[in-house]
Amino acid sequence: MLLNLFLTAMGKLPSAYATVKSPTALSRLLNHAPWSLTAMIRVMRHHAQSQLKAYRKRCVGRSPRLELIIDLTLIAKEGRFEGLWAWMHTLNSVQGVHVVLLYLCCGELRLPWSFLIWRGKGEPSPTQLALKLLHGLPAEVRNSSKTIDLLADGGFSSKAFIQGVIRLKFAGFIRNARRSKNLHWTTLARHHDPRQEDRVARSSWGFNLYDRTLQKAEFQSITTFGDSGIGMQLAKPFSTITVQGDIRPKEGEGAGLVRGKITTLKAHALSLKVGARGEALTVQGQVVAEAAEIPDLDFETPPSIIG
Repeated sequence: MLLNLFLTAMGKLPSAYATVKSPTALSRLLNHAPWSLTAMIRVMRHHAQSQLKAYRKRCVGRSPRLELIIDLTLIAKEGRFEGLWAWMHTLNSVQGVHVVLLYLCCGELRLPWSFLIWRGKGEPSPTQLALKLLHGLPAEVRNSSKTIDLLADGGFSSKAFIQGVIRLKFAGFIRNARRSKNLHWTTLARHHDPRQEDRVARSSWGFNLYDRTLQKAEFQSITTFGDSGIGMQLAKPFSTITVQGDIRPKEGEGAGLVRGKITTLKAHALSLKVGARGEALTVQGQVVAEAAEIPDLDFETPPSIIG
């Protein structure tokens, strides 16, 4: 229940928001009941696998692909907590308990899978903990979908994490929300299909800018291979963006993650949202959506906002 509160992506962490059990009952469980954390995780995983199987059986037509979402959640704390001394640390100038979470997403289904707590400097980093969670996925989950997408934010954009994702053969997408003005975007991972291991750009997403601002971005080309895989979507100010080759989504409509919510998206090649404006957007190749039913362009704001 507490993990579900973390994973609603609504910022509602306190137990007071729980609707199944009262805050007092949750407090008794956490502070007095002799429960086993290992047993709880096993029960949670068994339930997640059962729910995933049941959901996919109910789906009519093509079954939604499986997505893995990695997130670093902070439970802010001030003062001294004797029972939490091993877990209380400061990361990015914020003190508290830092939890790396992994959950499964398939269509409208969102299921908590597991978590690890960062124990401070000198111990495994959040990136290493995230890779450990991914390595621990059983074959039954990893083989449940031909393509498995991995979604994470800019906190997991290190070289070690990207290389780890590539070795696991997940299709990776990392949204870089750092304060850096310059962003050089690179393809993160390869497709799960071993017959295509030598190809690059396997992410079901291309590039999107819907947080902060951007000074400069350069791409060789952008190609997406999954439903809902928009080639480029812009919703915030930028200076210059250059694509030396094509922007080319391969698939059509599907479910995608937008600000923590599952939304139906069409794989347009280029999408301009309200709030986008820039000095220059240069694409030297073609801007084309290969799915016949999907328009190449999706403009909520006129192209005159560029230049």
